[in-house]
Amino acid sequence: MRRYFDELAGKDDGLFYAINGYIFGNLPGLMMQQGDKVRWYLLGMGNEKDLHSPHWHGKTVNTGTRNTDVIELLPGSMVSVEMLADNPGSWMFHCHVGDHMEAGMMAVYTIYSPPSRQCPVEFGAGDFWNSEKNSFSVKNVSSKPIKSIGLIFEHLLSPQELRRPFDSNWSFAKPLAAGQEEVLERPAYPAANAQAILGWVFFPYLIQYEDGTKWQPRQDNECFHIYWRDKEHPEMPALPPLQKEIKED
Repeated sequence: MRRYFDELAGKDDGLFYAINGYIFGNLPGLMMQQGDKVRWYLLGMGNEKDLHSPHWHGKTVNTGTRNTDVIELLPGSMVSVEMLADNPGSWMFHCHVGDHMEAGMMAVYTIYSPPSRQCPVEFGAGDFWNSEKNSFSVKNVSSKPIKSIGLIFEHLLSPQELRRPFDSNWSFAKPLAAGQEEVLERPAYPAANAQAILGWVFFPYLIQYEDGTKWQPRQDNECFHIYWRDKEHPEMPALPPLQKEIKED
């Protein structure tokens, strides 16, 4: 944790406080599976203004002598703590010094539950940036014929910024036999809008079978799949929290 950005030559209004170089919840990669034993390495850098107090929401950590949710961190000091990730959710991690948090010193860590059942559909190749149509394939990997599939899609505008567009439904109303694969299409976004999207996220909200039964998710974003603009982007085991506009800027 350190004061990393100084935009007004030392004036307080120009100081941004960062965690690993990221501010205001944009630090990626803090994901752990439920039941994991996690070690956090904390290092303070800077000067006399950098008196930090890392604080975890949703969990406590063990220092070897006590359980706590706040650690004292002086400039140039280091400490490691242990955590048992047994409380699934997306939780805030930030400095408890008020003006540090207001100046960007916050992140989000996620404890995710492993899948409890197999997804009945499998997502195949997709194209969202290079043609006049957005398209991807979906395969029925269940043992029963599917009558229809209702999908929701969302956009990743950065590794931690997940947004749901106004028109977020993508339905597939044709029968899909067990083992069958089909391509779904719809008109593409204008090129400028498409290039602003880092990744497309899909997950089913309702699958209806020919025999009258149905599948619905038991938890948010169950069976999700991400199509990344960067083909080499590492896969995410869980999605960041969905961000919703409460008030326009």
